Amino acid sequence: MRYLITRPLLHATEMASDFESLGHEVIISPVMHVNCLRPTLPNAAFLHGLVITSRNALLCLRQITDLQNYHDLPLFAVGKTSARLSREAGFKKVVEGPGRASDLVPIIKAAFVGIQHPQIYHPSGAKKAFDLGPPLAQTGIRLIEQTIYNTSPANSFSSQAIDAITSNKLDVVVLMSPQSAKYFHALIRQNQLEGQMSEISCLCMSNNVATALDQMACKRKLIASSPNLPGIINMIGL
Repeated sequence: MRYLITRPLLHATEMASDFESLGHEVIISPVMHVNCLRPTLPNAAFLHGLVITSRNALLCLRQITDLQNYHDLPLFAVGKTSARLSREAGFKKVVEGPGRASDLVPIIKAAFVGIQHPQIYHPSGAKKAFDLGPPLAQTGIRLIEQTIYNTSPANSFSSQAIDAITSNKLDVVVLMSPQSAKYFHALIRQNQLEGQMSEISCLCMSNNVATALDQMACKRKLIASSPNLPGIINMIGL
């Protein structure tokens, strides 16, 4: 089968290797760009831990500093990939979550039982799928949230992607976030390709991603078996 991967280029090339190893053809056409910001980071001495809910946040964080002062703090990673990248970045106490930010709430709460007024640093994108702050605040945990990157839409599809969509040579488009789904739909409308999408399935990482495509008629909307890259890989391996 032929898949269109819409992730930012750095992540797309890694995903493409996984797909190709399963015998699939891949076209890469990022629908968004990640723009790292350079805010002043909180002092590690006043923190009790970090939360990473996006690999983009970790990559941008590493561009700002070498993170050495943060390495001894516990780091709560949303899923397998974020946990692996955190360990590679030098963090020594990485707690791996099951794949959704909301699932980290009970894990973080349990880790700080009996600790007075813990402060957790959460670098993230300008838009978040789930706000960790309110549920953590209920148990006295202060979440220090900081926007460390934002995204901007791509101006166009790649010529290879346009050719595949218009000539019925594309089977599935892969969408990993609600924002990427919105950007993808905007490019489809811009190129007047709504009709062709009725012959192409949309593989969405979560129900939230599928919801962002409510106004687009995909051939089928498939939901990953879990809201992470392994969940996507599991679907294409079926």
